[in-house]
This record gives sequence, C-alpha cells and structure tokens, in this order.
Amino acid sequence: MSIPVAVEAVFGGFDGFKPGEPAITPLLSVELLAMAVLAGFLGALMGLGGGIVMVPMLTSVFNLPIHEAVAISIVGVVATGISGGSAYLRQKMTNIRLAMFLETSTTLGALTGALLALMIPGAFLFIIFSAFAFYVSISQVRSIKLEAKKMRLDGFKKATPDRLSRILDLSGSYFDKSLGADVGYVVKGSIPGWLVSFMAGMGSGLLGIGGGFIKVSAMNLFMNVPLKASIATSKFM
Repeated sequence: MSIPVAVEAVFGGFDGFKPGEPAITPLLSVELLAMAVLAGFLGALMGLGGGIVMVPMLTSVFNLPIHEAVAISIVGVVATGISGGSAYLRQKMTNIRLAMFLETSTTLGALTGALLALMIPGAFLFIIFSAFAFYVSISQVRSIKLEAKKMRLDGFKKATPDRLSRILDLSGSYFDKSLGADVGYVVKGSIPGWLVSFMAGMGSGLLGIGGGFIKVSAMNLFMNVPLKASIATSKFM
C-alpha cells in the first residue's frame, strides 16, 4: 500500500479499503520509523536537517508525490532541529549571535520558498532537488579539506573580521573534546553568509530539506567558522 493512499484514508475522502483493513500496516510503520531514525541521525550529526534523506526516500521508496514529501519533511526537520540543537547548546558549541543574524535571512528565504513550491510543478522540484544535492556533495568535500588545513595552520583565529562581524561581535569559540582544547574563530564574510542563508531558507521552504545543508558549508567556507561550530549553530536555527 502506498503512503498517498494511506494518508488519504486516514484524513478522509477515500472509500476503497475493505472493512477492517488498516490504513497503515505494521510493516509500513517500521519502514517509516527506520527512515525517520536515519534522517534524524544524519541530520543531527552533519547539521543537514534530515530532509535531504527523507524527501528522496519518501518519493522513491514510498511513492509519495514530492509536494507531500516536502510538507512531511519540513515537520521532521523541525523535530530534528529541536533535539539536535538543544544537545549542541548544552555543550556550548552554538554561536547564538551568529545564528540569530543568519536566521533573519533564512526566515525570509523559507517564506519565499514555500510560496514558490505551490506554483512549481513536481518535475521541476525534482530537478532543483538534484541540483541542491549536488551542491551539498561538492561543498562538503571542500569543507573537509579546508577544515584540516585551517586547523593545522590556526587559520580560524588569524582571519580578519569584517565590519559587520565586529559590530555584532559574531566571532566565538568552543571546546573541542576530540582535541582537548578551545577552538577560537574569527567570523568574516557576514554579507555573503547572510545572502547564502537566504538561499538556504528558500531551499528549505521549497524542498523541505532544511537549510542546514547549505548554511553549514556557507559558515565554514565563506564565514570562517569551524565545521563543528557551523553544525551546532545550524541546528540552533
């Protein structure tokens, strides 16, 4: 049984089931739970929101139309963000000032994306999703390479903050348990980061994949924020 049929049965308007037949079978429930756990784990671990896993699985494995998959994924992304964000906040890895600064543009982008999603055909959403997924792959590889180099050369501390970063005091630090030391960093590129966050929000509202998959790489590549701090800050937003 496909999810669209099950959803329609649960919320009314469908009379094709035989009496006593469950709308969602136990097997389907287990499969959905496994998908949600995987999406939540990857979302919390990498700051990607989990939607980048949920949307393709809901459409390809569970045969759900992409517009409905996007709507479901957005709800899941919110839950992942709350649970993962609170954990990082307790560990004092989150840059709250930076998060609030970027969230102003992310919110505007999310509203724009949600409105566009209502007007764009499903086929085009698949194309846009593929383009975003390709960007994620490339940016993550670049982030990992630059992260190791900057850590080795202490590049996160030696950067020069831009004017807006100095005014808003966006730079920060966190304790890295794996290194056993404090890691400080100087935030730069505030305006490019703000603009990219708008695109991240638009992608989130349009595709239901959460803006973290763009914001993490944007903070790391453009704003000189270490990867762990980028992930923690992204989960807070």
